[in-house]
Amino acid sequence: MADVLVPRSFPVLPVKHWWILRDRFRRSIPGTVSANYLSTVLAMTEQSAQANIIPSLRTTGLIDESGKPTDLARKWRDDAQYTQVCKIILDRVYPEELRDIGSDENVDRVQIGRWFANHTGGGEALIRKYSAFYITLCEADLSKGKASDNNKEQSTKTTKNGALKKNTTGKAGVKDHQPDTETAREAHVNTLTEQKPRHSRQPDIHLNIQVHISSDATPDQIDQIFSSMAKHLYNRGDVSERG
Repeated sequence: MADVLVPRSFPVLPVKHWWILRDRFRRSIPGTVSANYLSTVLAMTEQSAQANIIPSLRTTGLIDESGKPTDLARKWRDDAQYTQVCKIILDRVYPEELRDIGSDENVDRVQIGRWFANHTGGGEALIRKYSAFYITLCEADLSKGKASDNNKEQSTKTTKNGALKKNTTGKAGVKDHQPDTETAREAHVNTLTEQKPRHSRQPDIHLNIQVHISSDATPDQIDQIFSSMAKHLYNRGDVSERG
């Protein structure tokens, strides 16, 4: 059995960071795992990486004191050796009394949380982090990593599709309103057309005309006056059409 190390505090490596780092190590192992490297890969501040992630990686044995990846980290990348690596970390980091509670997929989460609370004195948030990482090691389930990758990919697609839909909706929204405007305009034009005489194709012109007719003008002269007005103003030659 490997020598058991009982640190004052246990690894608090977030589960999602565990999978992200493993995926990155599978692509290419860095020469040194620095705070700057972690801040870039995990999208976090260097201060947080230095205070939380690096100590956890050292405790698990994935990097040495100088930050260089160990042989265990190289095995960690291999799917065939993943379960063995998790077992090595469990035996190296956690005391036997904790592992006796459960160190497989049937681990009792409530008892695990109670053990960390009693032996570390940490608050609820810290206890949840201790427990989550410990249970991840106990499960040693590679499918959890694939599920994490799928969720990340789906989240990215959803974000992109949401942005695309928002832009498309914005453009379509303007376009969709155009038919309403055109319809309203056509309805207005049709109304004006119905109000005007059918033969009129000219713009509406409103004129105030005063006609002074001599009192001694004959009926024929009066008809001639209005007939002439109709001809010049309405392009109508027949005064009888006058409304």
